[in-house]
Amino acid sequence: MAKPTLYVFPTCPYAQRVSVIAKLKGSDLLNIVDIDPSKPRSAEFLKKSGGSTAVPLLETSDGRILRESLVLMTYLDEALPGPTIRRADPYEHAIERIFLTRADALFSASYVFLNNQKAEARQALLDKILSILEDLNKLLLEHNPLGTTFLFDKFGLVEAAFAPGFQRLWYLEYFENFSIPNDTAKYGRVSAWIKACRAHPAANQVNEEQIVKTSYDLAMGSIGSTVPPGRTRSVAGWETDWRQRPYPPKDHKYTDKRATDKELGLVD
Repeated sequence: MAKPTLYVFPTCPYAQRVSVIAKLKGSDLLNIVDIDPSKPRSAEFLKKSGGSTAVPLLETSDGRILRESLVLMTYLDEALPGPTIRRADPYEHAIERIFLTRADALFSASYVFLNNQKAEARQALLDKILSILEDLNKLLLEHNPLGTTFLFDKFGLVEAAFAPGFQRLWYLEYFENFSIPNDTAKYGRVSAWIKACRAHPAANQVNEEQIVKTSYDLAMGSIGSTVPPGRTRSVAGWETDWRQRPYPPKDHKYTDKRATDKELGLVD
């Protein structure tokens, strides 16, 4: 029987969380197709997606289509062979579901903060991120009073959902000089969780350097992977290897300065 096929952007956090599940289950059980986010989708992809350009998109082994990252995570956990990732105990799985209701809020808040171009809005956006992290800290203390690194005894469904979002805090650290306050009562538990989730082998599809180098355009206010005015290439595109590019300027935020294709290492 044909393997399910997962279509992803390598730097999309929603797509990455599904790839994390695939890795935990066994990556050889799934075909993963990387798509250049800066290029138009193929006619084949658009036919499968019904015209949507969004990823992740899953084509099951019998040709049916599924979308939405949290849906795909639980589907693959149930559909692929191997040990189940979600907690078997009904109460513990209910706790997982409580955490999952918070996952997309972090993704959205960090993206909006990165994309923001109004200096006067910065503090409110920073406060939003910190409020989300403080809430997660409280939940971890409530539901894991023994204080093991992860929510339960190992990296699981909740960690797979959050790890890509925790990794995207790297671009806030770079472009916004963001850091979690050194307040153990409010952030100590979640800080340890973030560090462990970022470092887990199942979440190594991307690294800090890649996220920072491919996020400059978003930090300058561009939407998605569009080519900014005055440029010919997107930093999210594949024409040049991100490993060979310099780190982008970090002092352009809230100014009129913008790097050129050459300064970003996108052209010779």
